[in-house]
Amino acid sequence: PLVTSSDTRTQTFEVDTWIGSFASPVVFSPENKIEQVIALADDDWKWFSLYAQPDDNTTQGFFAPVEGKVELIKTQTESSIYNESGWMGAITSLNFAEMYKQKSINAYSMSFIGAPAEDANVSLTINSGWSWIGYPCSIANSPDDALAGANPVEGDLIKGQSGFSLYTDNRWVGSLRMLTPGEGYQYFSNASSSKTFRLPTIKRSTSSRAAARRMEEEETLDLRYENNMTVIAEIKDGDFDITNAKISIYS
Repeated sequence: PLVTSSDTRTQTFEVDTWIGSFASPVVFSPENKIEQVIALADDDWKWFSLYAQPDDNTTQGFFAPVEGKVELIKTQTESSIYNESGWMGAITSLNFAEMYKQKSINAYSMSFIGAPAEDANVSLTINSGWSWIGYPCSIANSPDDALAGANPVEGDLIKGQSGFSLYTDNRWVGSLRMLTPGEGYQYFSNASSSKTFRLPTIKRSTSSRAAARRMEEEETLDLRYENNMTVIAEIKDGDFDITNAKISIYS
């Protein structure tokens, strides 16, 4: 999203004129920057994480473009709330490793440009039991690829705001088929001690990225709620398994 030119003068387009020459070309160079967009409707919750480095990662500075439209932000152990005096609470800055839950007051969309998270070489830590983790990666990956460094054990679970997967028989099984940039996740570890790992930085296949896009397009998610529930279900018609089915629960 950001390109610099060796000719720093302001140029106005004119018909049948040009800048640069073979002897003295104008060189355009893409900067190592990416854009992240965060958007919410009225009175919604979002689990999110950073995959681009904002210019100002303080809570006050980061949410300044949407001042008054975000009511609350929280991590697994801390929170901050917005009032007329600004942001107050324990969360004073945002970082790549954390997953955040934020609550909107009014609909908004904000974007920022920064260096990709991969440049920061971020390490993630999962503790025994539940941990909230960010996804500091600018490409989508399957749980098998993304979490390989975590050395998951039988019964580990990862859940996003929609969808979850369980680690069983040496593979991840469930509705969460891709970890996607900008999302936040809760990880349950059955290991007895903490683990620290890094996400892969190698780009996966085009088919993997296409699958992530399809998942995003197919997603119908109600964002009015802070929390969710995971269910592993078996659907039967008498003694016969039904595999091509969708379960909806209305409360």
